[in-house]
Amino acid sequence: MTGKTTQREGAFWIILWTVLSVALVAELVLLFLLPSGPLRWLRIFGCVLFGLSAVFGWLPIFFFRRHGGVARRKSYMYTTALVTRGPYALIRHPQYLAGDLLALAVICITQHWSVIVAGVVGIASNRLTIMKGRSRSHRQVRRWLPEVHAARPWNESHCRRVAVGSQSFSDETRLTL
Repeated sequence: MTGKTTQREGAFWIILWTVLSVALVAELVLLFLLPSGPLRWLRIFGCVLFGLSAVFGWLPIFFFRRHGGVARRKSYMYTTALVTRGPYALIRHPQYLAGDLLALAVICITQHWSVIVAGVVGIASNRLTIMKGRSRSHRQVRRWLPEVHAARPWNESHCRRVAVGSQSFSDETRLTL
């Protein structure tokens, strides 16, 4: 990579995370400033989504610490092993899902147009973060593929050579974990 490409990518991430942060903070501030929406069933659904967001946001921290080979007194981000248990057995990035669920929860609770706008912006930037991060970390994950195949035998058929249209993708170019 050249210096200009790295600078552009760095600027992109700064802008993206700023947009995501501002949208999330705006939603949470508006949650406390605006009255609850008129539809009771939607408010209740929003509270359920809020609880699910908390579960998917915090549970991965405990699973990283317990099954990720994290040294004592280190952050949960310093894992040395691939975690495929708990929420990671179902979802690739539960904390990204938690962010989307939080945005949807606040939308359902307040039912206000400004929160809907902030939530859509937040969810869109979160999705963009996932897509951009997935392409960036694709090279880093390749070294874990044999371990993932061993941990998830039901995915084995998806990770072999798959023909899509006239193209053929091998497990080196297509990750369906």
